[in-house]
Amino acid sequence: GVSLPPELRTRETYLRLSPAEAWQTLRALSETASLTDAQVWDLTVWLWRSATRPEALALGAQLYAQNCAACHGETGAGDGVLAPTPVPSPAPLSVPLSSPLPGHILPTMPDFTDPGQILGASPALLYGKIIRGGMGTGMPAWGTIFTEEEIWALVDYLYTIEN
Repeated sequence: GVSLPPELRTRETYLRLSPAEAWQTLRALSETASLTDAQVWDLTVWLWRSATRPEALALGAQLYAQNCAACHGETGAGDGVLAPTPVPSPAPLSVPLSSPLPGHILPTMPDFTDPGQILGASPALLYGKIIRGGMGTGMPAWGTIFTEEEIWALVDYLYTIEN
């Protein structure tokens, strides 16, 4: 087995780093030099799982199904029945309407099943999004509805959707 520095095995590290940042941190350790990239991802998943509790994941799954799935989709793919359809924003007159510029599409739901999207988000970022809402995206602010424990349970659950 790999012996990791104790500071990497804390809930505080989990809250501070995105999975991608944790992977980079683990990859840079001399203790993981002999591991493949896939093995370092396995180690990252292990760290994430060890920072959560089964009860919190079950609570997060329940809250997600009851409050989030209608927009974010049952599987987290951003395809819920209430998810907005992306609509091209009006392009400047000098740009043909058939070729929208990058950034000229109104935001769609995040796809929690896409490792490229979820692995770059830190738990603190996801926590803030849930508390404050989508700020212009139509996502409600849940900070006055859910307890702190419930919000962290949702955050913990979001990382399990991809798996």
